[in-house]
Amino acid sequence: MDLNILIINHKFPPDQGVATFRVAKFAKYLSEFGCSVHALTMDNEGAADPTLNKDIKDVQSITRIKPLSDWVPVVDTRVNRWIPRMIRQAISLIRKHDIDVVLHSAPPRIPLVGCLPIKNLTGIPYLVDLRDPFYTSNVGPTGRHSGVDPPESTYYKVLRFLEPRVLACASKVLLNSHQMMNLYGSKYPQLRNKMSVIYNGFDTDDFADIEPEASGTFQIVFPGKFRDDMRWFF
Repeated sequence: MDLNILIINHKFPPDQGVATFRVAKFAKYLSEFGCSVHALTMDNEGAADPTLNKDIKDVQSITRIKPLSDWVPVVDTRVNRWIPRMIRQAISLIRKHDIDVVLHSAPPRIPLVGCLPIKNLTGIPYLVDLRDPFYTSNVGPTGRHSGVDPPESTYYKVLRFLEPRVLACASKVLLNSHQMMNLYGSKYPQLRNKMSVIYNGFDTDDFADIEPEASGTFQIVFPGKFRDDMRWFF
């Protein structure tokens, strides 16, 4: 496989956070498969974990850009203020490195709007990778919205507007479970043929030096987090 791939995500090693891991593994294994991987990410100021760099040692270039200043009234979060520069820099990198395909992972969701101008201006395939649902499925079985913002907030109105347009524009939509695949395939049957599942899974290389130890008791581990607004799930 001889492709030049641009990965877009707001976090990239050594940035900490759940958003880092999936794209780090994409970068690692795409490189091992013979692809030339380039990354476009945000210049984050949070905690870093240098051990994550082991997965990106073969990445050809990493471009980190700062979001627009706080006073710019584009949108209300630092991640979304990244969008204008993200689009401009992505087009520049595509031309500079002769990129064959873009892989954009989300959330955050609103930056996926970049799919429309980037794909239309460059003409190259644009893969949208959804680690979580976009807008669909953000309401729990009780009917109460599972997000932090109320369902009629500006944020969710934007997501509702963007979801069908971004998915229609995407060359391929990657989902991390068959549950999401069935959900989105049912809502957008005309797009189902370009949807595929890539599980999160785990990387056995990360546990190569760990020897399991029997504790003598049956233990259940939940390696995640609980939020008050997710109580309906339990």
